[in-house]
Amino acid sequence: MQDIKLKYSRAVLLLTEFIESFVEQNPDLLQQQSDMFLDIDNIKEAEDMHDVQDETVVALCLVLLKQLQPYITDLSDSKH
Repeated sequence: MQDIKLKYSRAVLLLTEFIESFVEQNPDLLQQQSDMFLDIDNIKEAEDMHDVQDETVVALCLVLLKQLQPYITDLSDSKH
């Protein structure tokens, strides 16, 4: 159980650091829109992730973090 928690924790840390690097480059990135929009088509059509808009990359990371949140919460609440 600890191995699983460690893997999810590392994924959360990597995603968080990735988002922070985008925000450091553009501090207003998260304030530009009141609602983040995840443009899946933009991601699918891009030949390289460098071609995807920064806002879309950050939105994707935030969605992934939200998906990981229950696993981290469940694991931290367990008695194992």
